[in-house]
Amino acid sequence: QLCLGDESDREIPTLISINGRIVGAAIGGEHTLLLHEDGIVFGCGSNEKGQIGLGTDLAGSKFPRPIYGMGLVEKISSGLEHSLFLSSNEVYITGSNAYGQMCAPTWSQTLFWPHWLRWTHFGRQHIE
Repeated sequence: QLCLGDESDREIPTLISINGRIVGAAIGGEHTLLLHEDGIVFGCGSNEKGQIGLGTDLAGSKFPRPIYGMGLVEKISSGLEHSLFLSSNEVYITGSNAYGQMCAPTWSQTLFWPHWLRWTHFGRQHIE
């Protein structure tokens, strides 16, 4: 989950090889999100619960991989096995919702790629 291409522990800060400037980072239980200055999010680490939004074909990644389907992202957040993204005043979610932690009506469902969390006028929500 360090995005360095291996599974070695690091005792000193180590530069992640990525072009451009990273303006934000979020750390989950076994995954990392990196927000690039151009609004693209990169993820690495475990994707077993969909927490880095790379679909069902990849259980994880040792290198930073771009996460698609959200437009330009402004803010990122991670929990133990889920991630949230703010893009143009829209919230996208991915990962485990076993305890309702994603504020979405997908109880016990796992989302393996980012889904738009749509709010209605009555405070109810659904995903698309």
